[in-house]
Amino acid sequence: MSKPLSGTVVVVQVDNDRLAAIEVKLRGNGVLVERAICAVRPASVQSDEPAGMGAWVKQVLAEAGVSTKRAILAAARGEVVLKVLEFPGTGLVDEAERCEVVRLQMARQLTMPMSESVIDWIPMDRGEDGAVRSVMAGAIHTDRLDWYDSISTAAGLKPVGMQLSSGGIAALTADLEGPVLVVVPSMAGIEFVVAWEGRVMFARAIELPEGFTAATEPEVAERIAVEAKRTWMSYRVSQRAEDIEVVAVIGSDGNAEAIRSACARLLEIESRCVGLPDRVSVNANLQHEQQALVSSLIGLAVRASTDADRMDFLNPHEPPDAAANRRIVALAAIFVLIVLLGGGFLVRGEKLRSLEKVRSGLKENEGKLAQDYLAYLGDLARAEHLTRWDELDADYLGHIGWLSERLPDPTISLADRIALAVAGQVRYDGRTFPGANWQSPARLAVSVSGKVGDRAIALDLRDRLLRDGPYVVANRGPDVADRYDFELTTSALADPTASGAPSDPDESSRVPPVNDTPVDGTPTNETDAAKTPADGEGP
Repeated sequence: MSKPLSGTVVVVQVDNDRLAAIEVKLRGNGVLVERAICAVRPASVQSDEPAGMGAWVKQVLAEAGVSTKRAILAAARGEVVLKVLEFPGTGLVDEAERCEVVRLQMARQLTMPMSESVIDWIPMDRGEDGAVRSVMAGAIHTDRLDWYDSISTAAGLKPVGMQLSSGGIAALTADLEGPVLVVVPSMAGIEFVVAWEGRVMFARAIELPEGFTAATEPEVAERIAVEAKRTWMSYRVSQRAEDIEVVAVIGSDGNAEAIRSACARLLEIESRCVGLPDRVSVNANLQHEQQALVSSLIGLAVRASTDADRMDFLNPHEPPDAAANRRIVALAAIFVLIVLLGGGFLVRGEKLRSLEKVRSGLKENEGKLAQDYLAYLGDLARAEHLTRWDELDADYLGHIGWLSERLPDPTISLADRIALAVAGQVRYDGRTFPGANWQSPARLAVSVSGKVGDRAIALDLRDRLLRDGPYVVANRGPDVADRYDFELTTSALADPTASGAPSDPDESSRVPPVNDTPVDGTPTNETDAAKTPADGEGP
């Protein structure tokens, strides 16, 4: 069974030269035909150019007031290959088996490759057990489907199905009993359909001159009757051989009556004119001739509004997918896995972005702290350097006092010059800072000179300075009888009179003597030279 359609739909049949269409409203209790359109392709439009054909169809529908986009396409009988297929044995119940058997049998009977055709089918006969014994199968070339698809796209239509127009003719005679030979005038000619309970058993079509009128041209009606008899004979020799019980001509005008009369005389069986089913309502503005020309389209609309089986090349029968459940489970598992992994990746990515943001902030803070630390180290080095220099402070008064106590009595010796000077340096021993030791070696140089009346006094003074003090004593010049000139050096900058004052016997640590000889040779007290570093040393 097929799902019924509802709402407004346009049913369109396009062949190379003509267009027929109806706009209908499908309702649960019937079909309302609102508009019917019949048009002939102008010479300016080429049938082998689908884009141009689609633009023409769009223009014709718009001029007729058709606004809906949902469309049912009607394929002409000449575009579809129909075959009645018998199933062996007791019939096939399984849908997959029926699809495979239909494709297998159609592959043997079609002249076109299976890869270039679309096949659909409807059940024809069922056994008492419900198994399908025979089907009517139809095949259409994919090139033709592409042609229809291109036209629909250019026309702005959205096809919901594509059915054989002969199926609409059969649907109009679903209430008649037994096989019925239906004769229907159309824009392209005359269609002959053997229908049984609304299903197509056999179908063919012929072309007639445009604008024929059987009532005024009896020979045309006779020709139609001859073709009807040929259809009946072709059906009799086919696989389905039930006798045709009635000839039904769709329509109620003079043309339909002329065709019915000619068929009755030639076939010698019951003939009647058949109108539209009761469930079909037609707009009062539509003429009977228009109704007859689009009767097959009306039949397709009637069938689309029900759940009856229909041949649809846009939605053909497909064998059930045996592995669908396994694929669904597998896809569901993959989906769950993707959700879990994707969620994990999202959470991880969000956490990573958060950590990257923290890391970036920490690196920025680290850079600022590093700059602050470098500035701190610079300040620390300068402060320590100044502190070390400040510690190089000798006790000049203590050294002068110690020296004064050991100078000879002024009556026998007169000291005319005493000068003191500190020479030192501050250095840092190490390759990194901080982490090593500061070194601040320094020496105090005391220069003393004076006059003596006896050379022995100078020698005694020298011995006393060497014995009692922390100094290294050296002569500053040549020995003379009436003068002494000594330089006392020591690394002990503190008061030498203090208890425990260190001595300085290490000559290797001596700082070069300070040249403090007055320019004019006048004895002076040069204690203002304290803390004056030697040339090239000091901060």
